[in-house]
Amino acid sequence: MIISGAFGLFEKKTVIAVGGYDNSTMGEDMELVVRLHEFSRMNRKPYKIHFAQDAICWSQTPEKLSELCKQRKRWQRGLFQCMWGHRKMLANPRYGAVGLLSYLYFLLYELLSPFIELLGVLTMVLSVVMDMLNVKFMLVFLACYALYGILLTLTAYFSRIYTIDQRLSFRELILAIIACFFETTFLRFSLAFVRATAFVGYKKNKLNWGKLERK
Repeated sequence: MIISGAFGLFEKKTVIAVGGYDNSTMGEDMELVVRLHEFSRMNRKPYKIHFAQDAICWSQTPEKLSELCKQRKRWQRGLFQCMWGHRKMLANPRYGAVGLLSYLYFLLYELLSPFIELLGVLTMVLSVVMDMLNVKFMLVFLACYALYGILLTLTAYFSRIYTIDQRLSFRELILAIIACFFETTFLRFSLAFVRATAFVGYKKNKLNWGKLERK
């Protein structure tokens, strides 16, 4: 349902046929892809939207945590705008797997997931305060969760390093492990909070892109 705006290639005549990019949303890349799905399904037009897994792309990214938070807040608002604008696709068999599976995945795992995560953390804290939780078991479970997440990330990272035949220094190896630990134990929950609070002041800032420093 989304091809990143920086890396998307589209058939021009089809994009023109659906009206091009929508400047009333902050997630115009996803909105265009979803609209292409909708247009093609409704008009029974054969089409394909592919992800090129071997493509090598370069883009500018935020290097500061504050800038990353601003980016993710904007993404969350754009996701909401897109899903609300195309809500008729949800569980609608006319849209095939996009409506029955993909839309539901983005609704639960992308749009609502930060609220589910923070609710889980709040439940855990309250359970400790009310003495309803085995703290020792909880800490062991959290450690297993963190190690499992780190293992998954490192597996994906090193698989990619291996496939492009790149060599890492010992320092780079240690930095990668530290970064994975930081991502699993701190960054993920921080971004969940940012995404959950993205709608504070939404009415005023729903189309305010703001300045974002990238390098």
